[in-house]
Amino acid sequence: MKRVLMILMALMLLVLPSLAQQAQPDMLSLQELNALTERLLIRGIVDNLVVEPTEESGNAARGEGYTLYLDSRDLSLDSVLSDASIDLSAVELEDLQDMRSITVLTPLDMLYAAYPNDNPQAYGTSDAALLYLKGSTPDTVNFGLITRDGQTVRMIEHAIYEPCDGGYMHSGIQYTIDQGFVVGIHYFGGSLIVSPSEVEERLIQLKNLQKQKDYFAYDTQNPLPFESEDLSFGALNFFDLTPQKAVQVLGKAAHDERVKESDDQELRIMQWDGIEIAFSYGPKDEFNRIERLFVSLPGMEGPRGLRVGTDLMAAIQRFPHEAEISSASQTLYGEGDLQQAPYGRLETQGNDAQLYYAAQQNGETVLLSFEFSDGELYNMGASYY
Repeated sequence: MKRVLMILMALMLLVLPSLAQQAQPDMLSLQELNALTERLLIRGIVDNLVVEPTEESGNAARGEGYTLYLDSRDLSLDSVLSDASIDLSAVELEDLQDMRSITVLTPLDMLYAAYPNDNPQAYGTSDAALLYLKGSTPDTVNFGLITRDGQTVRMIEHAIYEPCDGGYMHSGIQYTIDQGFVVGIHYFGGSLIVSPSEVEERLIQLKNLQKQKDYFAYDTQNPLPFESEDLSFGALNFFDLTPQKAVQVLGKAAHDERVKESDDQELRIMQWDGIEIAFSYGPKDEFNRIERLFVSLPGMEGPRGLRVGTDLMAAIQRFPHEAEISSASQTLYGEGDLQQAPYGRLETQGNDAQLYYAAQQNGETVLLSFEFSDGELYNMGASYY
């Protein structure tokens, strides 16, 4: 499965420019959702699915690549679907798709292109971003929502609040995302009624999210070369970092030692769980500067939002690169020579890979490095060359 996703991510790099030129599509409609549920019901009837009670989700009828959740034990065109899901086992069933031709293993960018998007840079928080919010109560309200963990998108939801007797019908569709691809599609809301007060409270939350500008998704369609401004690891800015600032952010070092490099220079190596920083000092113990910083701590974001566990192809997308990326070592941009920064380069050997990006800072070359094993980032760092 992971190998399939890697191949698809490489193919994605070829189609991204054309996606940006497409016009805004229409918002999700109840007619579309009704057409989807009718199509799934017909499929379930044709497949002779059996409705069985379940402890967690009421009544369910399970087919190949999909599951129907019903309000009763009856499976007919008159049945009410409370939920329905299409799972990863539908990968070889081309006709098992949603109302906008989205299937499992559809690339994330193609999913974005299938719906409106008033927030292409995904401004928001590190947990969520609002794609759009249309309409207002007491009329119909539509919204699109990203749920994410930093730069990693986990779910895309497109939903509708439709006025009805006693409140609003809340229905929509959710797409589960893994490594930039749809791996699950979930319809919800066939009989879900929420009160006006609940809707108002939810809209306040969405409007507050819409105002957030603290976090954004890095450009993967026209990314800029590595720049010195990229060099932050969590709250640690490489060029401003001193031992005092490091302790302020990380606390007391678990290991702190001095190593003599030459007659006129000494290195102070400080280590925390998953972090190592080396500072240089002159002959009279005067502080010189940071020399290198390496991070293997899960969860800490480095340049362009990369972190331990990031997929190799996802990392390549954050910087300029050739249209076609092979598994072989290659220059991604520039000359690939430390003496001629800026540049980006991919080095591969077996299951291991390294990404190197170089930039000039005050006449010196600064090297940014990312190390991967089996396609996943496990260590990243920066150093003067």
